[in-house]
Amino acid sequence: AVPTPLVLHAAAAFVAPKPSRPAPLLASNDFENPNPFMKEVIDAVPTLQEGKTMQLVLGSEEPTPPSDAEQQKLRAAAADELRNIDGAERSRRLAAGRVLAVLTLLQSAFLCASHAAFVPRLSLLPGLFLSLGLYDSAKTGL
Repeated sequence: AVPTPLVLHAAAAFVAPKPSRPAPLLASNDFENPNPFMKEVIDAVPTLQEGKTMQLVLGSEEPTPPSDAEQQKLRAAAADELRNIDGAERSRRLAAGRVLAVLTLLQSAFLCASHAAFVPRLSLLPGLFLSLGLYDSAKTGL
């Protein structure tokens, strides 16, 4: 079997020489990713678009920018609270975490009722971890 270009590219990223120093921030404060493989992966994700806000990591929307005074106030509050997502995204993540938690609970009830073995019960872990991650993200703002 011939390795796919993605596998070859990933392998090349591990054996490539390390840069002498971390990639600096450009004058426009844009981050230059030093790993070409990850740069391609991130650039290939259609939801990550400059100037748009993310919604549950699945879609982007055009934000309506607040006034300059409001922006300064929001930035100061975000820096004080160490958070980087807004209230609307926090409420979406909280709702998604709760829905996923209920689905995981239903799956758990089904697995217990059907007397599933240990290995099939491990299928609960992704839903559990994702729901807890979304819930914690909503609570912390990160």
